[in-house]
Amino acid sequence: MNITQSYRVLKSIPVKKAIMLKGVHGIGKTEVVRQIAKEIWNLPCVELQGSQLSDVGDLVGLQKLGKDGGTYWEPPYWYPRDGKPVCLFLDELNRADAPIKRALMQLGNDKQVLDMKLPLGSRVVVAMNPGEDGNYDVMEMDFAELSRFAIYDFEPTVEEGLNHFRKVGVHYSEGENSERFKEVTAHPAVINFIEENPTLFDPPKKIDASHYGRVLPCRRSWFGVSEVLWNMEWDGDMDLDVLTITLAGYIGMENALMFRTHYSSFESGLTAKELLETKNFKKIKGSLEDFMKKGKVEMLRFAKGISLYLKENDADLGRKTEKVEYQKLVAKNLYNFFDFLTPELKVSVYSDVVKQAQTEGLKWERSLHVAEPKLKEMYIKIISIDTQM
Repeated sequence: MNITQSYRVLKSIPVKKAIMLKGVHGIGKTEVVRQIAKEIWNLPCVELQGSQLSDVGDLVGLQKLGKDGGTYWEPPYWYPRDGKPVCLFLDELNRADAPIKRALMQLGNDKQVLDMKLPLGSRVVVAMNPGEDGNYDVMEMDFAELSRFAIYDFEPTVEEGLNHFRKVGVHYSEGENSERFKEVTAHPAVINFIEENPTLFDPPKKIDASHYGRVLPCRRSWFGVSEVLWNMEWDGDMDLDVLTITLAGYIGMENALMFRTHYSSFESGLTAKELLETKNFKKIKGSLEDFMKKGKVEMLRFAKGISLYLKENDADLGRKTEKVEYQKLVAKNLYNFFDFLTPELKVSVYSDVVKQAQTEGLKWERSLHVAEPKLKEMYIKIISIDTQM
């Protein structure tokens, strides 16, 4: 269920039914619940994190001694004392300790725990990371527990996420005065990077041993990248090495290096997408020459961006495709790019781009040199240069 569908689905669910959204971390579950509570249900959103509740008292409050000598529960801080309905959002339910989870389950199912009832008309929404794929260290829930909820896998599209990035405000400090903040949309270089590399917007669907211990990107971390960029640009202290190290803490070093190259090319007006889709290669040749002056390392990083673009668009660039003109355009520009490079760079880029595609079995590698015969001739020359080096 994507964001558009979630608005329509959740709008039709009866008030009495608790809702569960399952999805990977950083994908926007919290934000969409806040929006739906405000825009669809017209309710304030009260948020509780299951993983942060240390004992049941945090959820239900504490007992106090009454004048009659009996004990009574004093409602906790989050409870709506004005008697007006709320949207109670229980996040990370399957990360809560067992006693807290049982209390949360009762609250979700009955809208009541002990003698404390939610006001009439209140909604309950639960969000959690999926446990069945083994990617998250969470407690499994049995069928009886799950049957109490209307359960939906939440998978917003990349375009929905980017639309949110184009609208939402990023707060960053204005210079040294940390009390002053400016609000802007997500950084255009981040939006453009995700447009070209959509598979890097979210963490891998299947996390294996090779991912353990690594920093993996998610939508939340890309939003953080925007904040870093705005702050460094505002301060006038943009150092690409420092930027790379900083972003590695958000999206991992490999992705930070890729983004560094993209950011450099974005600022100079040249990206992998623009190079491969241009209808007049001469117009971008000046930008390519300027980029070449940054050195071999930066050019090889730029080539990795080209490799990723070709991989992302492999379906449209494959042999059996209706987009023949697009295929021919990309093939011609790829040839022009190789033709522009020095012999040494030709060999390195061929290895990083073409050979890698052959290893991965990508369709574009064969289809493009069929669409542009000169490209195959270029490959033969590069292999010849490689054997002579």
